Amino acid sequence: HLCRDQQGSSFSSNTIYNGLQRGLVIHQTDNVRAEDNVFHHIVGHGLVLEDGVEVGNIMRRNIGFRNLAQENLIVKDGRSQTDDKPSMLWISNPNNFVEYNVCSGSDLSGIWYELETFVTGVSKERPEFEGVNPQVVELGSFVGNEAHSNHGFGFQTYPDGYRPRTQAVFKDYFGWRNRVGVFMHESTNLVVE
Repeated sequence: HLCRDQQGSSFSSNTIYNGLQRGLVIHQTDNVRAEDNVFHHIVGHGLVLEDGVEVGNIMRRNIGFRNLAQENLIVKDGRSQTDDKPSMLWISNPNNFVEYNVCSGSDLSGIWYELETFVTGVSKERPEFEGVNPQVVELGSFVGNEAHSNHGFGFQTYPDGYRPRTQAVFKDYFGWRNRVGVFMHESTNLVVE
């Protein structure tokens, strides 16, 4: 939490079950490895990048199923968080490595890139993050992720979309039995292959 560069740190091979407020939150921390974890029956989002400043983190080979809607929402920056519409992977900055994860059975999404044009939370008060716009940063990587049996979207960029300066390629996505497989809302310069 608020650790900045943590090269060499990892959160690996754990099981988080019956979480009452999110599974794992990476907040203003960079270059952490979250690998080979299981998230089950989590209220709110499962694996979270919090403020939109977190970069270089590796989220690989995690399995998450059954993310439930949070009824008591956290208010941040004068508005409620989106844990009432949970996803297994909730990404606020695309400059991270999202690879070979399986996301299933969320009340809304398997994978959600919810990108603002500004950073949020305590990060917005830090001068080094002034002018950071997560909607336009380069994609770290998105490879081999699966989303199935989610009640809403397998993979989404909602509500404000993603408009990177260079083309972002989402590779080998496999979605099935979601209400909507892919929902790229107000997004440009993206390829799903």
